[in-house]
Amino acid sequence: MIFSKNIKRKKVNGFDEELENMFEILHQNIIHSHSSDLNKLTGVANFEELSEQFKSKVMKNNSEPKGGELEEYAQYKDYCKSDVLIPSAAYMRKARQLNGNPHRFYKDTILMLMRSFVNFTLTPEEAELRMDLSTPADWYPQARAIPRKVFLHVGPTNSGKTYTALKAFQDSKQGFYAGPLRLLAKEVYQRMKDANKPCNLVTGEEIIEELDPATNEPAQLSSGTVEMIDMNHDLDVAVIDEIQMIEDRDRGWAWTAAFLSVRAKTVHLCGDESSVNIIRKLVQQTGDELEVVRYTRLSPLVVDQYPLKKQFKDIEPGDCVVAFSKRELFQIKNTIERQGEEKKLKCAVIYGSLPAETRAEQARLFNDPNSDYNVLVASDAVGMGLNLAIKRIVFTTVRKFDGVQEAKVPIAQIKQIGGRAGRYRIAGQAKKTGDDVNDEVGRVTAMSKKDLKYIRQCFEVSTPKIRRAGLFPSEAVLRQYALVMGYNTPFHSILGMLSRYSITSEHYELSDIRQMIEAARVFDGVHRLTFEDKLVLAKAPVNMKNPIVKRAFIRFCQVIANGESKNIVEIPDTGIQYLRMTNLPMGTASDTYESVHRMINLFLWLSYRFPISLKDRKGALELRALCETKIGTVLRRH
Repeated sequence: MIFSKNIKRKKVNGFDEELENMFEILHQNIIHSHSSDLNKLTGVANFEELSEQFKSKVMKNNSEPKGGELEEYAQYKDYCKSDVLIPSAAYMRKARQLNGNPHRFYKDTILMLMRSFVNFTLTPEEAELRMDLSTPADWYPQARAIPRKVFLHVGPTNSGKTYTALKAFQDSKQGFYAGPLRLLAKEVYQRMKDANKPCNLVTGEEIIEELDPATNEPAQLSSGTVEMIDMNHDLDVAVIDEIQMIEDRDRGWAWTAAFLSVRAKTVHLCGDESSVNIIRKLVQQTGDELEVVRYTRLSPLVVDQYPLKKQFKDIEPGDCVVAFSKRELFQIKNTIERQGEEKKLKCAVIYGSLPAETRAEQARLFNDPNSDYNVLVASDAVGMGLNLAIKRIVFTTVRKFDGVQEAKVPIAQIKQIGGRAGRYRIAGQAKKTGDDVNDEVGRVTAMSKKDLKYIRQCFEVSTPKIRRAGLFPSEAVLRQYALVMGYNTPFHSILGMLSRYSITSEHYELSDIRQMIEAARVFDGVHRLTFEDKLVLAKAPVNMKNPIVKRAFIRFCQVIANGESKNIVEIPDTGIQYLRMTNLPMGTASDTYESVHRMINLFLWLSYRFPISLKDRKGALELRALCETKIGTVLRRH
């Protein structure tokens, strides 16, 4: 392990002296302590106490980062994730000045220091538990045996970058489209059917297998979610959409696995310019041939010079009003419809926890010129997966809760949401005679000058480059690690050790597996589950913070462990009874029905993996459709 030992005592203007001393105390204790006992660290009671002291000092020093400094701080964050080196105290001081978010700075810095401390104090027994994840391309030797040609299609929203890739997919004999959402997978599936191309639908919760009428054989094209990409068959073409999500802290591993594992002669990656750097690095490891194809928008996009003067009274038909909490969305909807009676404004609503089918229905209502719904009120869910005829994006705020605190929406997300403005037109589709040129121009604005200034800055700068791809070990690698620890070791302990001791290269970062660990804590308490069962259950789409979903997950695990065979109605504590009630005993109707919908999707996901234990998928689909009807009714009444 190499550490920087040069601690400079140079005073930095505007930097709190007490905080400066904390940097040096942290630095010295980590560097000079050789103790395996956290309580013997010199100068402090223990690492946790020092960490809390450090946090309290950091929170006192708030500053707003300047425009060009976000990229520089990203380099510091990259440094923090390194397994090789920790920066000097002076570098830490500089990084604190670059980042105006004290929670984020604290989290990045403590992660780096803790990793370094753990590495420094490993016992020989613990050292044996270190898992080398630095060469994930080697996990898929069959894909490495194929000389692949990779096309990376990059451009802004509404640039037609996916069109070329989908054309190649449609013309191939054997192909797979992998998208981030079930909505997108269904859209491509339907597009292939409309073009008389037999195509399967393969998502976690739904599989539709089609026959090719010409051969009476199974269809050779499939459209699905990225986690479901075909790793076991040779393909002519694979399309992996929204490749910039490879850095997503929760799901990024799925994009990495899809790209490294897919056995396709030609791989089309579609996404943002920010992904070019990381894909070049990955291609160097896979030995593939790479060609980058760049696109520009099909229609102009402008950021308005001034914000809305009369706030919601200035909303017009064709606007999409963006907010970042469900409660605010419904408040905004009611305000617009009340203040816009003269304009006959009526709002469709889209947010992340809505079922995919309900979101699609709300989008259809907004897009239909014969519908009464002429304004869209939406969360950041509007940025991906839906074709929308939006004339203007109106940001009510540029701040949202990031899981820790309220922070500014990242540059990439501002661009993706704002880029939805401008009448939607598929690439290659001709304009209609008499189309107004102004109708093609997308506009972006805000409710305040300060927010509009930030939006303008986001569109003027390049999106920060992606430096690391998310990573999670393949099932084969995870089995090897479990063998070292012993198959009787609780699965959540295996995942915890993996998170703590794994080694990655500079181009990869272990994905956030806290949700996976929480799920494992639950099924580790269910007796008679095999290790193979747990491998599957760990990746189940279960939200452990949702009580309805969590209770149902426990019951589903018990059915699997006991070797029973039940349908969803026969299993207790699932929340399915709420679909029969007129008056719900808890929360709002939309929250309850959305939770039940998630529970049914979890049942469907598990039913494909444990088909003997969890039966009657058709009945579950009928209940899901009923749930979607009830959610739609609630939206209309809201």
